[in-house]
Amino acid sequence: MTKYFHKPSRHFNRLENLLCIFHFYNLSFNTNFKYNVTGGLHPISYFIVDPKKYFGFVKSLKNKNIFFLDQIISNDGAFLKTWKEIKKLLKNNRGRRPKWYDFLKDNIVLNPSTNRLQFMTQSDNMSPDLGFPQPKIIKCNNHSVPCKNQWAAFWSPRVSCIVYGKILEKSHFPGDSPKVYLEHHIPFKDMSNP
Repeated sequence: MTKYFHKPSRHFNRLENLLCIFHFYNLSFNTNFKYNVTGGLHPISYFIVDPKKYFGFVKSLKNKNIFFLDQIISNDGAFLKTWKEIKKLLKNNRGRRPKWYDFLKDNIVLNPSTNRLQFMTQSDNMSPDLGFPQPKIIKCNNHSVPCKNQWAAFWSPRVSCIVYGKILEKSHFPGDSPKVYLEHHIPFKDMSNP
C-alpha cells in the first residue's frame, strides 16, 4: 500500500516510513503465510525435552502447525486434549498418533485416563472465536478513538489474578474523566470438578 505514495506521509509510523523508503531503493519483502499460528503462552519446545528425539518431534510439530502447548490443551489449562480432538483441529491430520504426543502424555500428564496435567497453566488462551458477544459501545460524539492491538491489564480481587483485556475504544470528553472500553475474559474455576 505504501508503494503508491510518492513520499512518506507525516502520518506514517516508522515501519510505514521504512516500507515507503524501501520501495524507492527497489527493496521488497517476501512473506511466508504458510504457518497460521493461533498463538499461546507456553512454547511446546519447553515440554519436549528428550534430547535424542527433540528434532524429530519439532519437525512433526512444525508440519502440524503446533508451536504452543496452549494449542493442544483444554481452554481451562488443566487437561491435555485427546489425540482425536487435536486431529480434528489440524489441516495435516493424516497418519498415526505421533510420538511427541505419547511423550507429552507420559511426562506432563498426571492421570493418563483423564489427561489431567501435572501443572496448571494460565487460562489466558481464550480465543475470540468462542462465541462470546462483544460489548456494544455507545458513541456519544467524535471524541472517541477506536483502538487496534492495544491491551490493558488490571488486578481483579474477585478472581485474585491479573485480567488482560483488549482495548476496543478510548474516549476523553472535555470536563469528564477518561474512559476505556475493553474486552476481557475472566477465568472460571469450577470448584465442583477439582
